[in-house]
Amino acid sequence: MPAGNSAVAVLGGAFDPPHAGHTHLARAALTDFPVREVRILPNGDPRHRGVCAPWSDRVAMCELAFAGINGAVVRRDESPGVARYSAETLRAMRQVESDTALIFIVGADAFSQLESWREWRTLFDWTHFAVAPRGNELTLSPALADFCAGRFCDNPSELAAGCGKILRWNVRAPRVSSSELREQLGLGKKGVGAGDGLIPLNVLEYACERALYGF
Repeated sequence: MPAGNSAVAVLGGAFDPPHAGHTHLARAALTDFPVREVRILPNGDPRHRGVCAPWSDRVAMCELAFAGINGAVVRRDESPGVARYSAETLRAMRQVESDTALIFIVGADAFSQLESWREWRTLFDWTHFAVAPRGNELTLSPALADFCAGRFCDNPSELAAGCGKILRWNVRAPRVSSSELREQLGLGKKGVGAGDGLIPLNVLEYACERALYGF
């Protein structure tokens, strides 16, 4: 997309650890969307699962992983040990940048579970959604499908302003599982992913130095 865009893409997650799938999405967002930057938001205390690495380490790994991606910015405003819901984060961003369109990147599997998110209906008052397939077809409950009716679009330029639209993002990212990577690292396979480019080498070295994931 041309320079001068005012929208911002938001890529949140546990990033435990950040891997090639995450960095691919960040690069693709800068290319595909009318955005000036991608905000990387490591969750302070994800409620949906236990976190292996401390928040400060996950932030540090994100800073390493996304450092070479022009426009990617790692935000450190999540408080470790304190739950931060997507609704709270997006509301805070809208209050500070009321004229900036937000594009929230989410996988199809997560979007299918949107009804379980806190204040999920109000999210559409603050942001657009870019739904990445991640190998999953987008299947919605009847209630969610009814709520989303008329919001879907296929042209990223429609996300340059306003909020409430859902882009079917035709992006092909490497299929990488953080949980599988953590398991392999825990088994002592220090080179896992490095040769295949699944984990940035500097992230792998940091995890080793900090003795994360049991190796």
